[in-house]
Amino acid sequence: VPDQVGIWGRKVENGESCWIRRPETKPEWLFWASAARIGAKGKKKRVVLIGESVTRGYLYDPQYNPAIALQAMLDTQGEFEVIDLARTNLTYKVRPLALEALQLEPDIAIIFAGNNWTASGPTAVEFAQIDAALSSDGVAGAKRTTEAQVLRKARGVVNDISQAYESKGIPLVWIIPEFNLTDWRDPLMSVPYLPAGLNQKWHILREEAQTALRDRNFERAENLAQQMVEIDQGVCPVGFYILADCRRASGDLEGTRKYLELAKDASIWDFSRPDVPKPFSITQGVLREEVPKYKNQLVDLPALFKDYLQGEIPNCRLFLDYCHMTSEGIQIAMGEA
Repeated sequence: VPDQVGIWGRKVENGESCWIRRPETKPEWLFWASAARIGAKGKKKRVVLIGESVTRGYLYDPQYNPAIALQAMLDTQGEFEVIDLARTNLTYKVRPLALEALQLEPDIAIIFAGNNWTASGPTAVEFAQIDAALSSDGVAGAKRTTEAQVLRKARGVVNDISQAYESKGIPLVWIIPEFNLTDWRDPLMSVPYLPAGLNQKWHILREEAQTALRDRNFERAENLAQQMVEIDQGVCPVGFYILADCRRASGDLEGTRKYLELAKDASIWDFSRPDVPKPFSITQGVLREEVPKYKNQLVDLPALFKDYLQGEIPNCRLFLDYCHMTSEGIQIAMGEA
């Protein structure tokens, strides 16, 4: 929107543009940085930081957040100013915000988003696609269709922003978000409707697998959980969590990571569940595939945290909850950026 960047509107003072919080946006102010004013572009290199609640520093903000950490690091390198444009619950609206931010004349932009790129709020056409897939291929078909919709939306966001910034000669740094795979688990819901009376078989397998897990009979638990996943076709996280626990008991960290990621992605189709922000593997994959097509830099947080933790799976050392980072996690991410 011309003369508007998020909640701030353009104001000309002494022939220069500054940006003032617009009174009509007051109900939104709590979602943004507490800055009432963004000054005119000066001699300092201007770094624009755009993102969601993770970038907002949720649970620390305003006392501490990624923008504060980044500013402190850049202060040791020269004359820089960080403009904090992170907004809680930003969703795919990162695209219009990033395009509006070009009016701030940034020298570089950092975009740290993807936790809110979900299938929630489908259009009428998208609902019709999901309904058709559900009718023909059950919940597994609905899941595949939902994944395709998220893929298309995420790819559009990355390409539209990258093309706009490249056309202006402004470099971008994209940050791939990570998730607290170790300590956060979705509620252990039941499997949705399955055809041919398979729900009863699935529940029997679940009960037997959980009993085997309690008895530390990991080989049997793993075998039963594999059968659960084959029956439900990966639309429920329960079997994946059992498989992850079995792999961890065997000392197989990569296997544990694999199944925890599959569990994280399992409920992408389910609009009835509480919407816990998370970076689906599809979203992470889009960033890895699309960003290198442009003259951009990529911070792969999953790879970075894996290296930092010496192969351990992300946990409460770096995360406060499911996706919001501790001060240590913030410093590692911003240091790499």
